[in-house]
Amino acid sequence: MTIVYLILTVIAVAIIGYLVEGFKKIKNAMDYNKQGATNYFSKDFNRAIQCFDKAIEINPGYSEAYANRGLTKDALYDSKGAINDFSEAVRINPKDLASYYNRGNTKKDKLQDFTGAIQDYSKAIDINSNYALAYYSRGLAKYSQGDIKGGLRDLNKAIELGNESAYATMRAMKENGLHVRD
Repeated sequence: MTIVYLILTVIAVAIIGYLVEGFKKIKNAMDYNKQGATNYFSKDFNRAIQCFDKAIEINPGYSEAYANRGLTKDALYDSKGAINDFSEAVRINPKDLASYYNRGNTKKDKLQDFTGAIQDYSKAIDINSNYALAYYSRGLAKYSQGDIKGGLRDLNKAIELGNESAYATMRAMKENGLHVRD
């Protein structure tokens, strides 16, 4: 009986050691991600990228680090790199509506890929049907593509959900004589 107890104790200690090391890695990745975010908001984008790279190296399944690195690459006008990172973030976490939204922004604002942007905004809306910003941005993309009715529908939905930017955009469009009715 004592030999079985001794073997079970050794196995338990090994498992606990393995789990502790795993938790340390996760905490280290989170610390690098947090430092990267701090650098991002300080506009030290190159240092932010280094921190996100390290977080991903430690934990390759850390979707938030990919998403944050994508935002940073977008700020550096590395649209392809940003889209790749947002894509990896949603591959790891398919419910990451912010990465769909941010990938849509990169496609719309940097690449003028309105169709791709609309797909990403639609996916974010599928995840959260009350995501006013996604309706607003999708409305702008549809309007830019010539889908006036679709764009206005989305802008009005964004207003209904409380998005002030959509309201200001509609007011400015009206003041400038642009089509603002279905």
